Amino acid sequence: MSIKLFFCLFVLLFSTGCAYNTPTRSKIELVGITDGDTIKARVSGNIESVRLLEIDCYETSRNKRAHKQAKEYQKTLEEVIAEGKRSKAVLTELLNKNKNKLYLTREGKDRYNRTLGYLLEM
Repeated sequence: MSIKLFFCLFVLLFSTGCAYNTPTRSKIELVGITDGDTIKARVSGNIESVRLLEIDCYETSRNKRAHKQAKEYQKTLEEVIAEGKRSKAVLTELLNKNKNKLYLTREGKDRYNRTLGYLLEM
């Protein structure tokens, strides 16, 4: 009897955990592109700032992180910002071609309260 109970609890807990961890995919409307790795999107009627995961681009403005990138990669601040603007232009071109087919898979929030996620083309 206890083996059956254990098995039932195991199956129940396992199936609940799997359902809970399944990422959700939401259709988005592209509102704007902040830089090479961050966009603004309308998701379910709300505008969200979305930080794209597994992409890290140079900054597009003179801020603390741009100075850090310049030092880390031995570039001038102007080179960092120019590279950041090129990254933004590439992302803009790529996403504008597919803007009506974009979906977001959320992976949480960052310390700036941006949604972390992946964009998919469907």
